[in-house]
Amino acid sequence: MPRNTRLTSDVASAILEALRDGCNVKETCARAGISRGVFYLWQRQKGEYHVAFANAVTIATAAGDVKRHRDLLISLGAIAA
Repeated sequence: MPRNTRLTSDVASAILEALRDGCNVKETCARAGISRGVFYLWQRQKGEYHVAFANAVTIATAAGDVKRHRDLLISLGAIAA
């Protein structure tokens, strides 16, 4: 299947959902059907939509980090579920 090279709202939503789920970039790109190179290219582009996307990626990544850390603490018994 050919990979996407256009940042559509559907692809952006899939990327942000995967990042919020705690996926790393490789897993995120696989779920969204894009290459890592395209993912990083989109974050470097300067158009208004791409800048908003890059900001949303930062927020979604932070949310995913919090989820992964919370899940780890729960699995270690350090906090309640």
